[in-house]
Amino acid sequence: MFLDTVTPQSERDATEAAGRVLGLELQLVEISGPDTFDSAFQAAVSWGAEGLSTRAGRVISPNREKFVALAARYRLPAMYHQSVIVHAGGLMSYGPTFPDLWRRAATYVDKILKGTKPADLPVE
Repeated sequence: MFLDTVTPQSERDATEAAGRVLGLELQLVEISGPDTFDSAFQAAVSWGAEGLSTRAGRVISPNREKFVALAARYRLPAMYHQSVIVHAGGLMSYGPTFPDLWRRAATYVDKILKGTKPADLPVE
């Protein structure tokens, strides 16, 4: 799994624990910017990675074309954290669709401005 250098230790621990439960051998690789992408992919390939997952949106999203191209070059199927990376050529994503979240938030704001008490609105 490729992680941002600022990923909290609690998230790293939870990721490793989930891997153990699933019987997966995980390698956590830190990436700090596009200049670290190639070496991260080389490390993953040298470990015999069969795929990768990402949790480094701050680093990958603005450099998604380069990241997706490297995933293809190293022949590593990847699951991304945002659908925007799939639109740039990535294989698949598992995460929220932000435009949908914003539309849904607007619906809540509309109801509140029309007098509905926030406490009366369901949590989604």
